[in-house]
Amino acid sequence: MTRPGLPTRGHHVFVPPFGDADRVVVDGDEGHHLAGVLRVRAGQPVSLADGSGAVFAAEVEDVDRRSVTVRIGQRYHLPRPSPSLCVVQSLPKGKKMEEVVQRLTEVGVDRIRPVVSERTVKRPDGKADRLQDRWEAIARAAAQQSRRARLPVIDPIGEWPVPGAVGVVLWEEAVLPLSEAVRGLPEAPEIVVAVGPEGGFTPREVEASGLTPCALGPSILRTETAGVVGASLVAHLLGRMG
Repeated sequence: MTRPGLPTRGHHVFVPPFGDADRVVVDGDEGHHLAGVLRVRAGQPVSLADGSGAVFAAEVEDVDRRSVTVRIGQRYHLPRPSPSLCVVQSLPKGKKMEEVVQRLTEVGVDRIRPVVSERTVKRPDGKADRLQDRWEAIARAAAQQSRRARLPVIDPIGEWPVPGAVGVVLWEEAVLPLSEAVRGLPEAPEIVVAVGPEGGFTPREVEASGLTPCALGPSILRTETAGVVGASLVAHLLGRMG
């Protein structure tokens, strides 16, 4: 689903801010992707986002081997959601974090914070920078596919718990439903949904987090599924999903 009134035709790409220019050259990786992979042609519609909330309807004017010149049409601006939505995800096994980043980006999460907790099996082991680069690339591709106005922030890998956070922690031993937990939260600029690794958070970690423990339902979801479901429900309760 796309927000009514925004451009919905053609490919969607992120570009650096370009002010009031009526023509923009899309180059670099994005230009190569449009010209060499997607093979756009003059006259085709595209949309651009500059990461600030501005979205531009545009039309391809000229295509070079590695760049595309577009003519800017109608301009839109989406205000930043308030409160923002952050998912704190304890690192899962294998490459599951890539799926987590992709899905959370698609459902509109503003910030993704990977953390290491007591039961985390996969540890960064000197690969944190490379992993973050990979996740940011996945988030960018997902944001373009889902036509977002802003890219999600992918934080560096941190430690759990997160001091001062306001929100909920998904915990299989909790009895309070997520909907009740969210309605009982104090006002805050950012709402956190925390998700444990395979095996979940320990009781000590849940207590130390300061977050409200809550349940998604009677079944136990995989870690790579729980965050997406929890974030989607919280976004809906915050009025962000229609």
